[in-house]
Amino acid sequence: MTPTRSHSMPDLDAAIGWARQCPAALYGAVEIRPSAVIFRDGQWQTPGSETAQA
Repeated sequence: MTPTRSHSMPDLDAAIGWARQCPAALYGAVEIRPSAVIFRDGQWQTPGSETAQA
């Protein structure tokens, strides 16, 4: 089993930039995946995209 870490990035370019500098990338693989954590109003929403509830 390999360690798994999760980092929130503002966009794909930031995620690729972080992965490029990750020390583990020198001897292993870095996987970049989009993540959706909230299902609201019939669609998945990412952190920060939720609207305030009135």
